[in-house]
Amino acid sequence: MKKIFLLMLLFASIVSCEKDDNGGQTPPVDPTDPVELIVLNEGKIGSGMGTISTLTQSGKMTYDIFKDVNNRPMGDVAQCVAYINGNYYVTLNNSHKVEVVDPISFASVATIDFGDEDVNPRFIVRISDTEAIVSAMRPFLYRINTQTFKVVETIDIKSVTGNINWGIEKMAVVDGKLFGATLNRKGVAVFDLNNISAENCRLIADVQPGENSKTCKMLVDKNGKLWVATHQAGKMFTLNCIDPATETLIKKVEYPVIASTDTENYVVGAIVGSEYYPRTDMDRNKDKIYFTMRALTDVDRGSDVLAIYSYNIDTEETTIFRSCIGVGMMYGMGVSPDGKIGYICDCLDYSAQRGYLRGFKEDESVVSYRVGIYPRMIYFTEYNE
Repeated sequence: MKKIFLLMLLFASIVSCEKDDNGGQTPPVDPTDPVELIVLNEGKIGSGMGTISTLTQSGKMTYDIFKDVNNRPMGDVAQCVAYINGNYYVTLNNSHKVEVVDPISFASVATIDFGDEDVNPRFIVRISDTEAIVSAMRPFLYRINTQTFKVVETIDIKSVTGNINWGIEKMAVVDGKLFGATLNRKGVAVFDLNNISAENCRLIADVQPGENSKTCKMLVDKNGKLWVATHQAGKMFTLNCIDPATETLIKKVEYPVIASTDTENYVVGAIVGSEYYPRTDMDRNKDKIYFTMRALTDVDRGSDVLAIYSYNIDTEETTIFRSCIGVGMMYGMGVSPDGKIGYICDCLDYSAQRGYLRGFKEDESVVSYRVGIYPRMIYFTEYNE
C-alpha cells in the first residue's frame, strides 16, 4: 500500500467575485465571445429543469442557453454532455431521451427519444465517425447513429452484469476498445468496438468502481493508459492504472482515509473523508490526475475542507492543487485545460435551489457564477474534436 500524506496545508484569505447569469436580457450567443466551458445542471427530478449554462472567454455566464435559443426546456435530469461527431449530445435521464445540440448556436439539432420509460440514458461515448454508445443503468447498451439520430441497436449485457437491474455507467474508448464501469462491482467491462456484445465482453475484476465511484471520469493519460477511480467510503480512495492493450491492472495508488484515532498519521493535510461521489479530471497535458477528497486542516478540532488533489504520473507525487473553501456541497469538478483553475460545481445544500460554479485560482482568489439547479458536470470546449 502506498500511503501519501501531506504535512502542510496553507490557507489564505479568499478574494471572491460572484456573477449572476444574463437574465435573458442579451442574446445568448455572441460570435465574438466564444463559449469556454459548459456546466450541465441536472435539475430537480420531475421538474424538467435540466439546463446548460455557458461561460464565455470574457466571463459572461448564461444560465439556460438551451431554453434561450430554443424557447423550450431541454428536459428532465441532465446527466452527461459529450461532443461527438460535430454536435453536443446531452443525456436526459428522466426524459428518456438524448438531446443533440449545435455547439455554436446551441440550437436543437435532433431529439433521440427512446420511447421507453424503462430507458434512462446516463452516459454516452463516441465509437466511430457515425456511431456512439449510450449507457442507461439497466443491463443494456444502446448504439445510436450520429447521422440519422436513431437508436440502431439495443445490446443486452445481462450476462455480463449478472443482474436485470444493473448495467454500466461511465465509459471510455481506448485503442479500439470500449471500457465501462459496471454498477454492481463486477469490475470494468471491456468490449472490442467492432463487436460490442455480451459474448465478446471481458471483465477486469481487479478494478471495481461500485456505487461511490461509478460516475468518476475514466481518464486516458499521455501514455495511453486508462485510469479508473475506486472508492470505499470512509476507508480508501484508489487510482487504478489499466493497460488497455493487455486489459490488466498495472498500478494502484492508494489513499487511506485517516481516522482521528490514528495519531501517527492524523496530520494536517491527511485525507479524512470525501463527498459522497468523488470526482476526477485531467488537464490538456494528461500527466496529472486531479481528484476530490477532504483534507484535514486542524488536528485538535478535526476540521477539514474540500480539496482538489493532484497526482503526477511521472514523479508519483501527490499534492493539494486547490483548497476549496466555502463550498456547500460538491457535485462536480473540472480543471481548466491549462491546469490553472480548479472548478467546483456547488449544489449548496441539495435543496433544489440554483447552485454555483466556483473557480479556485492559484493566487487563492475565487470567482463564482450562479448556474442551474444541481450543477453536476463541467465540459471545456477546447476538447471539441
